[in-house]
Amino acid sequence: MTASVGDPPRRRSRPRHPASTGPAACCLLSHAQRSAHRLPLRLTEEHLEVTGPSHATVAIEWSNVARAEIRGRLTSVLVVEPVDPDRTRPPLRRWQWAGHGRSRPYELVVPLAGMTPGRGALRRELARRLA
Repeated sequence: MTASVGDPPRRRSRPRHPASTGPAACCLLSHAQRSAHRLPLRLTEEHLEVTGPSHATVAIEWSNVARAEIRGRLTSVLVVEPVDPDRTRPPLRRWQWAGHGRSRPYELVVPLAGMTPGRGALRRELARRLA
């Protein structure tokens, strides 16, 4: 069977799961989306909290931050390194956050894709707290 130029496109019908439609599915989906996309970092007056790839959170006091810098343009990342890894909560193990492109044993690399308010505001806040 061939389609002519004026025919509307044909769509294959596929069976839908009963739970995939309606308001209940919408609420479940929005809850799943919110919980799946936790913010990877949080700045408080006392410390910087960083969430890693395994959803483990590390808190570093501001006086314990050796360096914190934003790298990259298209795929920005925050690179944090503590002065004393034993003073972080929980204490960092050597190469615990190791992965591709990391050259230091206690370096924490946090992706910043899709974060608000943005790199500029984060850069200003880090400069203010680390000055």
